[in-house]
Amino acid sequence: MPGLVINPASQISGEVNVPGDKSVSHRAIVLTSLAYGRSEIRGFLKSEDCLATLEAFRLLGVSIEEKGDKIVVEGVGNSGLKSPPKPLDFGNSGTGLRLSAGAIAGYNVKAVLTGDESLSSRPMDRIIEPLKLMGCKIRSVSKDKSRKITLPLEIEGGSLEGIFYDMPVASAQVKSCILIAGLNARGTTIVHSNYSSRDHTERMMNFMGGKILVSSNSVAVNPDKKLHGVELDIPGDFSGAAFLIGAALVVKGSGLVIKNVGLNPTRMGFLNVLEKMGACITIKERGYGKYQEPVGDINIKSSVLQGVEISGDIIPNIIDEIPLLAVIASFAKGRTIIKNAEELRVKESDRIANIVRNLKIAGVTVIEKEDGLIIDGSSKFKGGVFPSYKDHRIAMSLAIGALAADGPSEIKEAEFINTSFPDFEETLKKVAK
Repeated sequence: MPGLVINPASQISGEVNVPGDKSVSHRAIVLTSLAYGRSEIRGFLKSEDCLATLEAFRLLGVSIEEKGDKIVVEGVGNSGLKSPPKPLDFGNSGTGLRLSAGAIAGYNVKAVLTGDESLSSRPMDRIIEPLKLMGCKIRSVSKDKSRKITLPLEIEGGSLEGIFYDMPVASAQVKSCILIAGLNARGTTIVHSNYSSRDHTERMMNFMGGKILVSSNSVAVNPDKKLHGVELDIPGDFSGAAFLIGAALVVKGSGLVIKNVGLNPTRMGFLNVLEKMGACITIKERGYGKYQEPVGDINIKSSVLQGVEISGDIIPNIIDEIPLLAVIASFAKGRTIIKNAEELRVKESDRIANIVRNLKIAGVTVIEKEDGLIIDGSSKFKGGVFPSYKDHRIAMSLAIGALAADGPSEIKEAEFINTSFPDFEETLKKVAK
């Protein structure tokens, strides 16, 4: 199959909207499915990942219908989930699978959870351990001879006990899995981490009437407060907007406005890094409106960027944007050092190794480290044929670099972009001049 062909752009300009937030869309399906009463969701991202989560909850007995521009969910708060008639296939979606495992754990349900080749290589012990501590029967039935704890998972849910869990690795997916299981546990469930991570789950639970308490780096869920159906608007996906921000920064003479983007504070690390690099970005906040998250417009102008060091506490909040930051750093003056990002090696692909390989194809001077990479930036980015390694974020990141390259480029296996940003190519065509 031909890849995505990208020609260099003379500028990135105009006003554009991005699709609904992927992280929020997953949580919207999971939490409204568990709620008491009907919910209406607008702005749901109809990507492959989010649709896999939607279909999984249909198989778990939840009535979910598409009516015009909204998704209508009849929550099962009174009756509970049902054992699905076949394995639940989450495709490439680690978020959908891990959150769903937490939901299933609290009901008298038996289910098998599986996914594609990439998801089946990702570690699942991170959710197995805490769910077992809560009393869930869950195990990996993988035939992987390396003895990695991976998919498929067998889950037999039921009676759970609240726990205090100290996460060894900061992960919004794992935190959310435990908090969702805690909705049906006896007693309070507390999740602690040394680093903060995305708080979409906590915000949405409270928006739906739950009782979530946040103190320092600990989050507690009280099961006495039940979730109720709501009208929910999903803001534009900041992670999707990040690619357009990157494009406007590296293509000279650009000026772009991205409308109605989610501005969750735990997602703003990307902008904080760009600000340190010297990026010209302004935000016009629009408050909450009908959203459970803050939204606003982002105005970007092409900028002369400087290399920086990226490490420590900020890493969990920019983990998805690091491949893109590596590409942006290729156009900055001086050296950019990215450290403490070893989590990238167990994403949809080994994102450290794969972004390094691609940057070398582009002629960028880059050094791979176990927990990150070092980029010596310049204005030179050669067009070429770039493998995506079936990873949507690698593919989109290289497409942004290609917009400012010295010649045409091709991104191989670009169809995997559909897992998170189905309209990516069309959106680029709107803004690339």
